[in-house]
Amino acid sequence: MTWVKQNYDRFLLALMALALAVCAGLLFNNARNFNVVFKSLSDQVPRYHDLPKDAVKGADPDAVERNQQQLAKPGLWQNRVVDRQRLPVFASIPYIAKTVAGKDGPPVVSLTNPYTDDPNGILHPPVPNLWLIDHNQNLLDSNVLEQDSDGDGFTTLDEYLGHTDPENKDSHPPYWTKLFLKQFVRIPFVLRFEARNGEKFLVNTVGDEDAPTQFVKLNDTVQFKDTKFKVTKFEEKHKMVDGINKDVSELTLVNTKNGQVIVLPKEADVDSPTTYAVFSYLWTGPGARPQFAVLRGGEFTLKPEDNVKYKVIEMSDTAIRVLKEDENKELSIRMRPKS
Repeated sequence: MTWVKQNYDRFLLALMALALAVCAGLLFNNARNFNVVFKSLSDQVPRYHDLPKDAVKGADPDAVERNQQQLAKPGLWQNRVVDRQRLPVFASIPYIAKTVAGKDGPPVVSLTNPYTDDPNGILHPPVPNLWLIDHNQNLLDSNVLEQDSDGDGFTTLDEYLGHTDPENKDSHPPYWTKLFLKQFVRIPFVLRFEARNGEKFLVNTVGDEDAPTQFVKLNDTVQFKDTKFKVTKFEEKHKMVDGINKDVSELTLVNTKNGQVIVLPKEADVDSPTTYAVFSYLWTGPGARPQFAVLRGGEFTLKPEDNVKYKVIEMSDTAIRVLKEDENKELSIRMRPKS
């Protein structure tokens, strides 16, 4: 022990040399026995030809094709969405500059983040900011309401008012919502039922004081220039007007050339069958007619639904009543509101 204390450093060096010698011996022994140990372990692993046929499944060809298509696409930089706010990749967060009155000095400029500071506000009336944000519309674009991001022929404003999705071209308002009355052209009918005398009916020509009164019975004809109208029906009617029992009987005429039916109320002017309406169709898709005219009782279609028919059933200066025949639904087509 005395030697150890006196030669402590030599003792440690000798001890380390012994440990290294033991480790070297172990490594040499393991290396010499590596082939034996590796063979015993490899014999425990089943060979491919010994496995069941369904043990190893091939790659899913659909998944491989999808991955190849994904790899073929170019990389895209996409905005991050945090708390409904689309954060730009290479630009700062957008702000709106508003000038507000200062308390004791000149007006000051206030910066507002419309996504976080005022999500329930309305930057583009009547559409709330939150609706534009939720539908990935550019809130800071001054023309956002007039844009058509999904290309279905309806603007962002149309989609909002129609409760549809501006990012899905299969989700849009009905096509007839883009139809408006541009002009109502009233053409008075040339004949007027003035009075009744027993079985005879008195018919005058409108706008021609020199034309004689025509006295006709049922199945007789009334003539205007080269056109003849056959009297086919008389229906006696009365209506209380301001406490007076008024005669509102009706005389029915049929144009002998084209079969058009005209009903003449007593002592009242009526519109001619040639009265028509001019429509404006604001859908912007291919093949759409921006303007067209339809007679009373006439039918028409709207692109792109060529198989859906509409029929004009009543006209006035402010609205046209139209029947959507596939749904047997009546629609009121009005003048386009002034913006």
